[in-house]
Amino acid sequence: MICIVQMGLLFTVVPGAGRSISGSGSDLALEVKMDACRSLRRWVSVATAAFVVAGLQVVTAGPAVALPATTVRTGFSEGGHSPGLTKWAEALCPAGQVVVGGGGEVLGEPQRTTVLTAVEPHTPEGPKPYRFVVQARALAWKLNGPNEDWQLKAYALCVPAASMPGYRIESYVSLPTTDRFMAHRAVCRNGLVAYSAGATTSDTTAFGLQLVRTSESLDITRATARAFFTPVTKEWSLTAIAVCGPRKDGIVAAGQVGPGPLVGVSCPAGTTQQIHGAGGGLGLTDDGGTNWIRELRPGQEASAPSSTRVRMSLQGPPGEAVAHTTCATKTP
Repeated sequence: MICIVQMGLLFTVVPGAGRSISGSGSDLALEVKMDACRSLRRWVSVATAAFVVAGLQVVTAGPAVALPATTVRTGFSEGGHSPGLTKWAEALCPAGQVVVGGGGEVLGEPQRTTVLTAVEPHTPEGPKPYRFVVQARALAWKLNGPNEDWQLKAYALCVPAASMPGYRIESYVSLPTTDRFMAHRAVCRNGLVAYSAGATTSDTTAFGLQLVRTSESLDITRATARAFFTPVTKEWSLTAIAVCGPRKDGIVAAGQVGPGPLVGVSCPAGTTQQIHGAGGGLGLTDDGGTNWIRELRPGQEASAPSSTRVRMSLQGPPGEAVAHTTCATKTP
């Protein structure tokens, strides 16, 4: 089944059925239903429409004006493959380019108990250009012996600044809480759309990311985080981040639900499109258990990648996960 969101309507197409069902609903209501589809595999309703998703793909339409090919940059944490409780890495955009998305990946550590705690696009600070910064924490540090050697890799997706008028990075900090789980969102305003999502918490040693992605309508981004250990005795907050830019390139949102821990998704039009951000993870509610994002990155390191992938940790049962990305026609 393919779900297409266009002009505020939801169209559900069942392959082989030769028909579609449409209905209206808010972005939040729609996404809650889609997350219900992902986790429960049962009938749900969106306004007057009801549908079941088995291999979800979501596409949001827009005008078709291409952007230049994205440049992919990478960076690594210091020290190579080595033990460590926490590490960070950054990937820097070339001069004259802005960051539209990125991601991170834990290398090594075959036990897969090291997870991402922050994925953040950054504007220039001092001599540093636009960049993407990631952080990670080893949950079984000193317990896995030599298997705990690891390194963190950061990815940045960059485009010429001149192609992104109105570009801005929006950050929204939640109210503090002592709950073990939190969901939050960031908003793109004034007609801008969300090219990618980011997230971090006020304590990256105690909380990991479970979901980072744009919405299906591309006007907001969503993030969730969960505590590594309970009970939570100190207040904390979650920051959701949106990279916002002009709707001028037919930008679309595409997602694929599959069995974890590894899920990938490609742009609907294949290599004629490029991704502008990597996203995914679990759902919007605290039903993911002790699983956090371990890998969230473009599928290829070459210029103008057309797919993305997400890998969850192996702290809990793999369950299902969603890979999510934003795609657009690329300049030939």
